[in-house]
Amino acid sequence: MKKQDSCQASRFNAIALKRFKRRLKSKLKSKQRRRGQSRSNLKNKTDHVKAKIFGGKGYVISAPRYISIYEVNDNVNTYVATMKFVEDIRQNYGKRKCIFDFSATECFTAASLVVIYATIEEAYNNGDERGVVLLPKSGRIVKDMIALSNLRMLIEGKNITYTLSGDEFLPVITGHGRVHLEEIMDHIQKKIYDDNLTDKENAEQEYVYCDAVSETVHNVGAHAYPNRRDEEKKWWVLCHFDVNERQLYLAIYDSGVGIPKTVVKNPWFTPAYKKQYPIEYKELIKRSGGETNFLFVKYISEAQMVGMSMVGDVTGTKMSKHGQGSKSIIALVKETSDGKLWVFSGRGMYNAVSNEAAVVCELPETFQGTLVQWNINYHA
Repeated sequence: MKKQDSCQASRFNAIALKRFKRRLKSKLKSKQRRRGQSRSNLKNKTDHVKAKIFGGKGYVISAPRYISIYEVNDNVNTYVATMKFVEDIRQNYGKRKCIFDFSATECFTAASLVVIYATIEEAYNNGDERGVVLLPKSGRIVKDMIALSNLRMLIEGKNITYTLSGDEFLPVITGHGRVHLEEIMDHIQKKIYDDNLTDKENAEQEYVYCDAVSETVHNVGAHAYPNRRDEEKKWWVLCHFDVNERQLYLAIYDSGVGIPKTVVKNPWFTPAYKKQYPIEYKELIKRSGGETNFLFVKYISEAQMVGMSMVGDVTGTKMSKHGQGSKSIIALVKETSDGKLWVFSGRGMYNAVSNEAAVVCELPETFQGTLVQWNINYHA
């Protein structure tokens, strides 16, 4: 009798367990449906908002989830997606009423921000149509970057004035020649001033920072915009201080012809390449049958050209200061703790970290113009 009761109890337990599993599975499916509906509702709300803007006739420029140019070889094609976003802006903003949809954006890097800002400002020449911005539902950092950089005001066509009084994040600043340059360097000097250093040491540190910025801006005027008037030789600067990490993020961008188009025209390029890459140089001479800069354009990658533009004085001549214009740019990294430097131009990227060998790589999509960015630890 006990054995029969035991078997019956086991059957009841098995039935109860099956019922419990079915209920649990049903609840999970219901929860998944609700999540899917929530996401769908969020998308529908965003679509509904888009439909109301400009009477549903606005052109939507959808920002990618990650807006960044650093990840050139990642699996999600972050760099390519960012460049497509930039090109979409370049082709459409100004020509039609645009809706900049950042609702799905989770990451927005400073280097990408200055490029996008410059692209929008230059697209003003396309026409008089302006746009509106849809901010992400969450993600305060992305919202703050769009607001503090004046990006939203630029998109909406509002008048922008500069105030260089922010403790951490400065707006993107547009200049040409030395317009606004002194103000920017004064602001950097005030932020990096260290009470623990002597006046002489502070002055030397200020010189390293300001000389790098001046050299970069000088290169814009001298090389980036051939056959342009001075007021057309624009540059854009973004400066951000991370007070907690004591880091300075400084990016300077121009939309000019790019390093690969100009670097081979410099008189130092051939002897510099010969000394830096003697074996490759001999092979190039054999291929071309002569020593001309044309062979470099034909056989050397744009990534190598960008790398060569950052090489120091390897020629043993005095032409490097005004020819290469990279000594001060590199010095800002080499003379500070854990400094980092990125240079983007054409199909090439150059990346240097203090006390490490520089890396040069080919970009999957062309980068229009030139971007120089430093990450520097100050008061380190």
